[in-house]
Amino acid sequence: MTLLRLMKYPGAKSVVIPDINSIFKSSKSRIFVDVFGGSGIVSLNVESDQTVYNDLNPELVNLFQVIKSHPDKFQKKLAELTSSKELFLEFGESINSRKYHGPNDFENAILTFYKFNVGFGGMGDTYSTLKEKSAFTLVQRIIGQLRKISYKIGSWKLENLDFRALIRKYDHFDTFLYLDPPYIGRDWYDFNFSEEDLVDLKELVERTKGRYLLNLNYSDTVALKVFGPPPFVKKYVNQNVKNERTIEYRTVSFYTNVS
Repeated sequence: MTLLRLMKYPGAKSVVIPDINSIFKSSKSRIFVDVFGGSGIVSLNVESDQTVYNDLNPELVNLFQVIKSHPDKFQKKLAELTSSKELFLEFGESINSRKYHGPNDFENAILTFYKFNVGFGGMGDTYSTLKEKSAFTLVQRIIGQLRKISYKIGSWKLENLDFRALIRKYDHFDTFLYLDPPYIGRDWYDFNFSEEDLVDLKELVERTKGRYLLNLNYSDTVALKVFGPPPFVKKYVNQNVKNERTIEYRTVSFYTNVS
């Protein structure tokens, strides 16, 4: 299955998407709510009557809003940036720091897209996967999918809310909450997660009116303490590795109220 993919992102669940799709279909829910949307790769590859993408990072939400509002303009700008590898690299060199901001939402969206695709989670630390050889090649591949990506995003409801507010807003018998919270103890994100956040999340999902699926890193001892032993776990090939000659695996814990 060829996935729609807009950016690289730490902890992205590309290999888990077939299982997410299967559980979502079994739930028979109409509304898919991506509570910790991140790169959007899950929302881009799940078929639902209605999709709600949410992330606490306003830069990411702005990126999706710009693509939704100005898909042709966004694609034209990316085509200009990739007209040559030299121009692509020059654009990166013109960004003095990760906190640099453009003059408007559109320029900021371009910067966000660039940062996330040339560095690990937009932090400037380059890393390889089993499939990509360079950021330039990756962005060219994304441009080839951009029409389909823009079409999907065009129907989304976009939110920039704390997970507590989002769940309370959308909790309904016809709603499916997909939950992939940030890893605790990692500095990959602008908005990190704590054990107290996990406790609040547990209390919310236990009271939800609809259906949910929660993914956690199986090796996360804090998550295990809060949520208890997972109903089931699966092992996947980890594509975000620095040594392409080494096959690594990640084990994912699944918690769900879908039977």
